[in-house]
Amino acid sequence: MSAETKKAPPVKEIREGTVKIAIWERQSEKGVIYSAGVPEVSYEKDGKWHAASSCDEFQLEALALAALQARKEIRKLRKAAKPTETSGDE
Repeated sequence: MSAETKKAPPVKEIREGTVKIAIWERQSEKGVIYSAGVPEVSYEKDGKWHAASSCDEFQLEALALAALQARKEIRKLRKAAKPTETSGDE
């Protein structure tokens, strides 16, 4: 894969316990758009972490907390990316 076709890394990763959510940034004709990737839930097997597509009842709280953190981070990123608007009075 060449440098031009390499996928950019996420702008932020949220981790809560065994849950990880990646936040991605992309440009559109309307400006910057942020999105959260599908949450990744991991478990330890043989001393190594492996991705899982489901979670048990104890991981649900971590999943909810990570989703809320991702939402807050996206709002923060969006606010920082907005150009400051000036009034016509200046």
